[in-house]
Amino acid sequence: MTNNYIFRRFICGLSKNQTAKLCFKSVKTVEHWDRGRTIPPECKRLMRLHSGRELNGVDDQWEGWEMTKDGIVTPAGQLLNADQIITGAYLVSLNCEEDRLAKRDVLKFSRLIQGRKKNRH
Repeated sequence: MTNNYIFRRFICGLSKNQTAKLCFKSVKTVEHWDRGRTIPPECKRLMRLHSGRELNGVDDQWEGWEMTKDGIVTPAGQLLNADQIITGAYLVSLNCEEDRLAKRDVLKFSRLIQGRKKNRH
């Protein structure tokens, strides 16, 4: 078993056919990758994005976020399930003035804290 096979099958959870379709390649090409030929970086990124292992490739605002089978993990390590995300989206959609100002402050401070954590590493 090569590292490429382990990455595709076990880390990303993709079959040969799924990988070929996702990366616009042939199954034969995917088999070559499985035997050790280099996977192009753009295909590796697509595979990680598809499997939810990487969200920061979507937009800089998603840096540090991760998807798991149980939900979304924030950069601070908090697991959010679907109900929590839906509830938060609903509360934000109410958009009363006090909530809007509180949301702005919370986002500002959380980004400051996140920036400090990055600088420590």
